Amino acid sequence: MKINVNSHLLNFEGKEILGDDKLPVEAKSVIANAIVAESQEHLLTREVKSKAFQIGIKLYSKEPDFTVDQLAFIKERVGFFYNALIYGRICELLENNSTEEPKKE
Repeated sequence: MKINVNSHLLNFEGKEILGDDKLPVEAKSVIANAIVAESQEHLLTREVKSKAFQIGIKLYSKEPDFTVDQLAFIKERVGFFYNALIYGRICELLENNSTEEPKKE
């Protein structure tokens, strides 16, 4: 599924969320941070690192095209490392951004 990862995330009022640099937060940066983040509860095994790497390569390609499994992985990782607002906006983006049928691995 092709996703516009360059879109800016919005707060509950529909205004752009600004980062520490006072620039709008892009979905791409949130996803990139989430897929490589690690904590005591969510360690990066070799398998997870491999998935994260493949998604990261797609994330920065011209037209990212993700599989259903990759979208699920992204949602899971964002859910682990971000608050409800960011998680909800990423889920909206991943679920509502395309009219294409999801691509299976």
